[in-house]
Parts: sequence; structure tokens; C-alpha cells
Amino acid sequence: MDSRVEALDDRLAELPDTILIHILSFLPTLDSVRTMLLKPFGTLWTSLPSLDFDDSSFDIWYNTSPHHLNASEDIGDDDDDGCSTLNRAFFIFVQNVLARHRRPKITRFRVSISDTFYYCIQQGNLSHELDSWIDFALRKNVQILEFSVGMVEPEEPQYKLPHTEFVSDSITELKLEIIGISLQTRFQLGLLRVLKLMFVEISNSVFREIIRGCPVLKELEIEDCFLWEQLIIDAPNLEKLILNISICYDARVIINCPNLKSFYFTGNVNCLELQDLSSLVDVRFNLSSQNMEFKEFEQFIAVLKPVVSAKFVSFSCEFVTVFFYCMEKHLPQLSLNWKRVKLSMWLTEMHIPGLRQMLRSSPYLEELVIDVTSWHSDLLQPIESKLNNCSINDEDCCSNSLKSVVIYNASMCSYPCLVHLISSLLKNATVLAELVIYYKADGESLYESVLSSEQWTELSNNLLTFPRKRVELSMWLMEKHILGLCRMLRSSPYLEELVIDVTSWHRNFRQPIDSELNNCNMDEEDSCSSSLKIVVIFKVSMCSYSCLVYLICSLLKNATVLAELVIYYKADDKSLYENILSSEQWTEFPNNFLTFPRASQHVIVSLFKEI
Repeated sequence: MDSRVEALDDRLAELPDTILIHILSFLPTLDSVRTMLLKPFGTLWTSLPSLDFDDSSFDIWYNTSPHHLNASEDIGDDDDDGCSTLNRAFFIFVQNVLARHRRPKITRFRVSISDTFYYCIQQGNLSHELDSWIDFALRKNVQILEFSVGMVEPEEPQYKLPHTEFVSDSITELKLEIIGISLQTRFQLGLLRVLKLMFVEISNSVFREIIRGCPVLKELEIEDCFLWEQLIIDAPNLEKLILNISICYDARVIINCPNLKSFYFTGNVNCLELQDLSSLVDVRFNLSSQNMEFKEFEQFIAVLKPVVSAKFVSFSCEFVTVFFYCMEKHLPQLSLNWKRVKLSMWLTEMHIPGLRQMLRSSPYLEELVIDVTSWHSDLLQPIESKLNNCSINDEDCCSNSLKSVVIYNASMCSYPCLVHLISSLLKNATVLAELVIYYKADGESLYESVLSSEQWTELSNNLLTFPRKRVELSMWLMEKHILGLCRMLRSSPYLEELVIDVTSWHRNFRQPIDSELNNCNMDEEDSCSSSLKIVVIFKVSMCSYSCLVYLICSLLKNATVLAELVIYYKADDKSLYENILSSEQWTEFPNNFLTFPRASQHVIVSLFKEI
């Protein structure tokens, strides 16, 4: 084993220092420093491009390392200042790393201090140590600075930034967690693009100075900060805002960001005042149900109106319920520009009218994702009781652009409700191309299923019988298949568009089934949907002339409102199979076409050699 280690050391020693330092940069700082015991690395850790200090990981190493047994001789045991031997060891470790670091610039500097360690810092009046660490990062022209200090008791003061001037021309990303910022601190970060404030105590006057000092700020995240007054977010260049004010019930946040593209919000909407959000594209609302009352609806509507022009939206269960109520009662004529919608919702019969109203008001909607939730707030019951009185006709209640629908956790809704929803979608979504339903999102749900496995099986078996407006079929087209096709058309009274892609590929195991089709028979009369308006057939070169004539005759004879029939001879010239319908037969076909009887005299027929 020793010889193998020596051989590895020799191979590593052949690498240039820049490569070895790059390797060290992927390790935690503590492990990088420990490589000094390995011959190829030596003191290369002093040139690390990033430094990461986390006292929780140091705790694990310290308690499992045999070296800590002698630490009390160098550091001393617990003193009156409340700083334990472990915490003093961490202080000394950080001080030694910073003192020996020789790289002139660093890309990332991260400090994470636990609650216990920060209590030690408070008791020992050691905040100046943290000040020196921030000084180090600024001197090294750090690009990414993350500083997180442990939680404190409400009566204890937060750690505050030490500088009267926090100035840097190098920082592009700054994250401050559980840190106080006083009015005396001047912010001037000319290159800062990302700012994250978490559990930070901040006033509007201080926040205004921060925004002024960050002229190119693009992304702002404010999470559970202590806001005791009005906060104005007026940032002309801001493009992404993540705002979580779920712990602030009395604060008011005013947002005026004309270039904002993404807005993710968690909290009560009565805290919000949205002004100029004219560039908004992506919106996510997680509405907190705490203290929810009907008087909030007026403010909810005021918040909703600037959001309607977004393209992609995602709403939580509480938001969906209030939103449906507002659409049905207060905003029935509201037009939504959304292209993709994700709803986390408690799916019951009382919610489906609101869902249909949303679909009818979304002419550009292409993708709908529903995540059925089993969690439900009792505070929503007064609102849901109002939903029971809402009603809307099932006809014309779906977006004309809806192409994809995905439903997760269908096990959390009842069988009649799921059937109602799917039937409505298939019946009215004229361009729907994909419907995907998941019984469960995972196998570890905390709630019992509402939809049983037997009902799920029954739904799967009956799904093809649901009425729909548009059908796409990829099929091997022979005369015995046309009978089944006619039966399907007769059973589809709402079908308006039929697309057939004729395939030449065929599995042998289908032969017993195909043989049974020969025994099927039905009358040609009344063998087509009474609503069928458009038929498109691709690659008729893969079917026989007699079969094609049979199919076209049947369609023209029985489709009373057929307006358009489009037929393509080939999709391309690179087919792996020989044509069944010859070019001569395809040329002959149009000559005989006009003699076919037809039920609709207004049908437009288009024949194309290729796509």
C-alpha cells in the first residue's frame, strides 16, 4: 500500500501547481488545508481561489480527530467569556488560514456560524473577529460574499455590518443572513448583480441606500426579513425578485420595477402594492392563509391585475381558491395572457367551474399543470362555500391553444370529479395533443388516497370513450381498419378534427387481432361524427388505392359539416418502405375524386405530393 501511495504522490507531483490548486478548490477549506500533509500539495492551500468556513463541519472534524485531545494545551479550556475550547479552535483555524493566504484575489468567501457559536461570540465580545473576516474578503477583491450568523434571542441584538462604508468594485453576488444593517453603513457595490437578504433586520431608509448603491442589480431575494414599516422596492434594472414576507403581517411592500421579468412571492397579498411591472414574464404566488378574510379580496384583485400579462404563472392552493372566487364573482371578463400555468390545488367539484372559467379566459394558454394537493386550510371554507354557488356552461370553456395537460396526484381527488375534469378537457380542448395523468407523485403520501386503485383502473379502461374534439391516429390503414375508424367517428359526436398518419410498420403479434377485425361489419350510413370539420391524412402512399377510395368516399358521404380535407402522398423521400399506392394511381386519384358523392357541398379538398 505504501508503494502505491508513493506512486500516486509521484504522479501528482508531475502536475503543475495551477492544476493542483484547481483540484483543491473542489474540497471544503478544512480538507484543503489538511492536504499540507501530502507531499505534492504542501502549502498550495494558501493559494485557494475560494474560502468556505462553516463551524458545523469543523465541529464534526474536531470531535473525530485525535488532534483535539491536545487542543486544550494550546487554546485553553472554557473560559469565563463563554467561548468553548471547540469554538476557540475554530477561531484560531480561521485566523491562521487568513493570515497565511497569499493569493491576491479570491472568487468566493463564505462564512456560516451556528446559533451556539454566535452565542459564544456575544458572550465573549468577539464580534470584532467577524469584522476582520469581512475586511479580509474586501481586501482580497472577493466576487461572491456569503455571510451567515446564527439566530439570536429576540432581546439580543443581531450582528451588524462593521463598516461605515461598505464599498467594493469586485463583489457581484452578496448574501447576508441574520445580520443587521444600520443607517450609518454606506453601500456602494458598483458591480453587484445578485443580492440575497435573509432574516435581516432592515428599514426602508437603509434599503433605499442599498438599492441606490447597486446600480446594476439584477436579482434580489428578500426572505423573512424583519420589516417593521413600509418597504419600497424601486429598482429600474431589477429582473428577478424573490419575496417571502410570511412572518411580516403589518409591513407593506411597494414594488416599482419596470424591467422585472420574474416575481416569486410568498405571504399575504394585502401586504403588496404592485405599481409598474410591465415586463413581467414569470410569476409564482404562494399565498399564506393566515388571517385571511373577505376584506382581502379587494387588495387581491388589485394585485392580480398587473399579473395577467405574464406568460408563465404558478399558484399555491390558497391562491387558486381565492383566484377562482374572484374570477367568477368580480372579474368574469378578465383576459389572461398566460401561456403556461401550474396550479397546486385541492381539486373538488366546486373548483372545476373556476378552472373552466380560467381556461375560457386564457386564449393563449398552451400548457396546464395541476398538482392535486390533499392539504387544506380551514380558513378557506368561507370562500369555498361561495364557490358552490358559482356555475358556468360546459360548452366553450377551454383555451383554443391548450396543447398539453399534466395532472399529478390524481389519487387525491374523487372519481366523479376526475372524470368531470377530463371529459371537459377532451371535449373542449380543440388542439390538445397531450394529456398525462399520474396517480401519485410518489409512494410516500401522508394522506390516504381518495381515488381507489379499482377506480383508477376503471378510468384507464374508459378513457378512450370520452368525447373529444381532436384526435390524432398513427395507424396501419387497411379496409378492415376503416370499419373500426368509422365506428369511432360515429361514437364521437363532438369530434371536429381528425388527423391520420398512415404507417407502414406493423408488429406480427397484432395478426390475431387483425384477423378478428375481418369479422366486424357495420353500415356505412351514419358512420361519421356530425361535428367533423377537418380531416388531414399523411402518407397515403402506404395504403392501397381501393382502401384510400373507400375511406374518402365514406368521409365525404357522411361528414355533413366537413369543411376541409387535406391528403399528403408522402411525408418525405426517405421512407424505408416501398410505396403501396403507386405514382400512377396517385395521379389517377384526383381525376376520379370529383365523382365521389358528398354530404357537404362546401368542403375544400387539397392534395399534395409531399409535405
